[in-house]
Amino acid sequence: MLSKPDPASESSLNPQAARIERVEGEVGVVSAFDDGEQEWADATINTPLTAGDRIEARENSRATLALTGRRYARLDPGATLDVLSLADQRTQLALRDGSALFDLGDLGDDELFEIATPNGAIDFVEPGLYQVGYGNDGNAWVSVLSGLAQVVGLAGTGEVGAGEILTLAAQAAAPVLLSKLAPDLAGGIVDDYYGYRFPNQYDGRYRSYDRYLDDPYYYDPYARSTSYRYIDRDIPGLYDLDHYGDWVEADNYGRCWSPRVDAGWSPYRDGYWHNDNVYGPTWVSREPWGWAPYHYGRWAHTSGGRWVWVPDGISRRPVYAPALVAFVPIKERNRIGWVPLAPGERYVPRYYDASFNPRYLASPDDVRRYVGVRRDYINLSVPEAVTVVPVDRFTGVIRPGAVERFDPQWIARSQPVLDPFAVTELRQLAKNRKEWRRHLRRERNIARRTEFAPVVTSVEPLRSPFNRREIERLGVNTVPDRERKRKLKIERGVEKAVFDRNRGPRPPVPNPNASPVAQERGQQTAASRIERARERQALSQADREQRKQEKRLRKQEKRIQQAALPQASAPVVRTQKQQHPAVRADKQQRKEEKRLRRAASNQNRVEPAPVVTPQARAASVPNQRKAQRQAERQQRRLMEQRSQQAASQQRSPQVVSRPVDQAAQARKAQRQALRQQRKQERMRSQTVTRQPAATVVTPQTRPAPQTSKRVELVGPPVRQAPQDRSQRKAERQAERQQRRAMQQNTRQVSSQPVAQPAQDRAQRKAEKRERKAAKGKP
Repeated sequence: MLSKPDPASESSLNPQAARIERVEGEVGVVSAFDDGEQEWADATINTPLTAGDRIEARENSRATLALTGRRYARLDPGATLDVLSLADQRTQLALRDGSALFDLGDLGDDELFEIATPNGAIDFVEPGLYQVGYGNDGNAWVSVLSGLAQVVGLAGTGEVGAGEILTLAAQAAAPVLLSKLAPDLAGGIVDDYYGYRFPNQYDGRYRSYDRYLDDPYYYDPYARSTSYRYIDRDIPGLYDLDHYGDWVEADNYGRCWSPRVDAGWSPYRDGYWHNDNVYGPTWVSREPWGWAPYHYGRWAHTSGGRWVWVPDGISRRPVYAPALVAFVPIKERNRIGWVPLAPGERYVPRYYDASFNPRYLASPDDVRRYVGVRRDYINLSVPEAVTVVPVDRFTGVIRPGAVERFDPQWIARSQPVLDPFAVTELRQLAKNRKEWRRHLRRERNIARRTEFAPVVTSVEPLRSPFNRREIERLGVNTVPDRERKRKLKIERGVEKAVFDRNRGPRPPVPNPNASPVAQERGQQTAASRIERARERQALSQADREQRKQEKRLRKQEKRIQQAALPQASAPVVRTQKQQHPAVRADKQQRKEEKRLRRAASNQNRVEPAPVVTPQARAASVPNQRKAQRQAERQQRRLMEQRSQQAASQQRSPQVVSRPVDQAAQARKAQRQALRQQRKQERMRSQTVTRQPAATVVTPQTRPAPQTSKRVELVGPPVRQAPQDRSQRKAERQAERQQRRAMQQNTRQVSSQPVAQPAQDRAQRKAEKRERKAAKGKP
């Protein structure tokens, strides 16, 4: 049946449809073609959504829509989304409950991509990642993870930048709150989305929000997919073609896509016919890649005996088709068949009115030339190209094994048509859509709201010619021009948003019904709470810094202790850096300083001096002289060891080492030795001046001598003997000689090459012999 072309065919309302790309859990769809019946059907992948359709995800369920090849929408649990308009340069959706993420890979300057909510419209100005939500509290919000959004409401228009979240309260007079998204919150949202979108490719790089902002298009399929080179980016499902097929040169068709399928496979043979669509019976493929090859392009059977899909090529805007097939009625056998259209065979876009009469979106000449004229379709002569089923099974699921074999004469006597409802049997099935649904759908009781509040758009959606009542049915209000031109009054929020896994981020929402006193008190409480949070954050930061500093000090102390250990106490792993002359000199200097500190502490230790008799004092003089001689011998041995070490280093061969500033290292070691020596002298002088007085003890009060306890005595000071003064003078002379020897040794060692382990062993043997010889002396 032919009809006159619709006047709307001259407009830009070419057929468009969104693809349900992914379904998790229970997701329902209701079609605009139901005329208000609101019967929900289970959503499956590759199900089309057109203007007026509605999709809902139940709790713990999610779904993804592919609007084009670079524009996606993911419904979070509990979300409801309506399709208001899918047309050239205009996409309008309505979010009535829950939240959804919108991923826009491209967006033209003159294009409108809008999300309508009951409180206002959110227009996406730039490509980016956005999250829009509407909660049970009646507040709507938008989070801009990247890009730029414009909010249009009854109170005016305002902008939301990247990293910000804006809240539209249910009351028009309530203030609009703009807050900053915490980086960890924003990174969590982005990480969750990309982990869901690219489960096999995502490596977790977007957990850092800053890293996402630096390169937000790292996973953009347009930059990675081979299929985008040959197909218009407005076609959804191109990303799947890379995983399930190959691009090959086929006959005279150029670059074509060949699916990886078994032998004997044919297109349009694994899926079902979806009749609740204004464009007529629509093929819904059960194959994961079955969107673009069944709604765009043509199928060709090559000379090699395989099927290839020939795309239409890159055009201004591709035209969606419910199924690119010709229907073959076999009336004498009560059968219906279909065959894929071949390259060059014309398809005329159409939609159907309530009486199932076609309305063609083409010129009258094209309708007369291609519709209602008997044509010979190329693929009719290809074996296994025609799929034939009984008419009563047309409404069920079609599987390759259920296809009937037929006599080729049936096809020869038939008259193929492009309009499926030109077949009387299919037209009768379409009128009894409830019977069609019974075979096609698995109905469930999907929890949903029976009534929806009207949504607000910035501009009125385009009224499709096939269902002009959809705007009233969906409840859409448009913001007047006067309100749209006003600037929205936005309040800057001081609190950061919080995150609900099922509902997304939620900012603090002011209470417009509260009294001024209550609002002021609430602001003061919020400010104090923020201040306490900042103080806690500062304290925790200071505590972390303190712990880091303590850790660094412990490591430094450990390194100093390890460096100060004697060489014989533990085996030393000699590296190239440790064998450098300056490093060895510094190590030897630290050892010598430790010995000097130990000797100084022993000499400067002030013991309570009891009053002794002249006989005991005379007996102690030889012991003091003996100790003095032992100290002098020890100093001479140290000087001899250093001279031997310097001589052995001069004789040892040079070892190539890393260049170090030897002079600076030597000067540093010399300064450290001088500072340590001056410190010891100050300590010794202070100890002598502050020496406590002795105690006079009588023979009656003197306790018995004890070796394990020290008795503190009080009394007049005891005059020191001349031998003590001479001993201190000798010690000072020995110390001066030792400092001069150490300075000379440091200069010599800093200019010497690295000593080898053999010389070290020889040095240790010499020291051992000297110790043995020293023990044998009287």
